Amino acid sequence: MKRFLLVTCLLLFLLAFLIPAFYVFWHFSWVPFNVSAFYSLLNFVAALILVFVTAAYVATTKHYVDLFEQDMKTRQATQEEWEMRRFLANRLFIIGDGFVEVFFASKRELEVFLLQVDGVVQSLSAMHRTAIASVTGTGTVPTTAESRANSLSAAAYVRYNERAAEYNWRAQVLLQQAKSLLPKELCQDIEIIFHILSRNFDTVEEGRALIKDYEKNFQSVCRIVSEIHTLGASKAQWRDQTFSTT
Repeated sequence: MKRFLLVTCLLLFLLAFLIPAFYVFWHFSWVPFNVSAFYSLLNFVAALILVFVTAAYVATTKHYVDLFEQDMKTRQATQEEWEMRRFLANRLFIIGDGFVEVFFASKRELEVFLLQVDGVVQSLSAMHRTAIASVTGTGTVPTTAESRANSLSAAAYVRYNERAAEYNWRAQVLLQQAKSLLPKELCQDIEIIFHILSRNFDTVEEGRALIKDYEKNFQSVCRIVSEIHTLGASKAQWRDQTFSTT
């Protein structure tokens, strides 16, 4: 655009000065000076100057209009990109917080179940010791007490299975959402931990072993959630970096 303006200025200079000078020189050299012809030439030169100035103005205006439209399209694309990145960042933060909530909630349910079972076992042991210390000394726990203890254990196990199934379903939903947003290696780490912590158990000893697995994988879960939050923060910070350079 600068070259076009420079060439236009040069043409205007030639039209405004060189052509009239050549005309005057030519008339003074060959024929007597003709005022009307000279003014006609000046009018022609003025018309040419007006045409070139108008063309330069139109071309310059079109150039800046194109620049404005391009800038608006760039800003619109940038805004759309930012909206998408903000949406993805929010999804990542929600997924990371969801994994933390599911991890601690399922661990708490397992701890509550084990405490309930331990309470039932301790109650039966206390009744057994009381029966031994009684006058008869048979050590036999009443059948009704054993039935009640078994019913409490079964109810606690049913409740735990229901809550565990709910948390497993929530973890699977989060995992499916994370597969399209997280690196493949990170998703594989989440799947490994999920399979370890979502396994079923039949005895109290297996439940206690599962609690230990929760404790062993605690640091891994913290690392994974930290990486998810870092990825979400990087997408949110993209807006500041982009608009600082535009």
